[in-house]
Amino acid sequence: MKLAALAAVLGALMACTAAPDPLDNNTPRVEQVQPASFNSKSGLQFKAVDDGTTYMKELYKEVALDRDRRARTSGITQEIDQWRFDDHVVTDFYLTGRTPDTLRLYMEDVAKDDPELSVPTGREVVFGKITPLLWRTYLVHADAELDASHLANAAISLDPETTRTLVTFDFTAEGARLFGEITARISGHKLAVLLDGHVTSAPVINGAIEGGRAQVTFSGETEAKTFIDSLSL
Repeated sequence: MKLAALAAVLGALMACTAAPDPLDNNTPRVEQVQPASFNSKSGLQFKAVDDGTTYMKELYKEVALDRDRRARTSGITQEIDQWRFDDHVVTDFYLTGRTPDTLRLYMEDVAKDDPELSVPTGREVVFGKITPLLWRTYLVHADAELDASHLANAAISLDPETTRTLVTFDFTAEGARLFGEITARISGHKLAVLLDGHVTSAPVINGAIEGGRAQVTFSGETEAKTFIDSLSL
């Protein structure tokens, strides 16, 4: 098991307190994402991020050019996230906006004008909160790799270093097997953790992760308890 991969997901699927220079070394970058509000509608899902796609590149260009000033009027900006893996740079193109609805409506309007800028088949755009007033897009595979049915149990604890609330959960035997296979398959790319349909964390996976255990960080104990209750374990 690679130590970097263990730190990325088993150690904590959580937000970094300070984002490092993504091109400075081969340390996996974890998005600084605020937890969303949770209910049992969607529960917990793990979805592979389809970073570096033509679709997101073209959306990035559309916002950068902003010929009709639609992006500026809507408060939409274009951004990139980059990291190194196996001696090459991986680039994740994304958009930011004030709310998920702002981003969703902008992308729908763009697709109406240019059908080639529609979300690709088998993919979906989901959103993660960066700050209370800023959200970002993630293009992910529509089908979840794992969900709450692959969990055996979950428990609340406190991170002694950050004092933030953690939920540690163990996968079932089948879930542990799938998690190991998934992390091996998407090495070098991000795995999005979604709760109630929103991304709470999206670490870069550096290799296969065995052991069947992972953690999600919450801003407080109340949200953590609500999440555990929604799992119905």
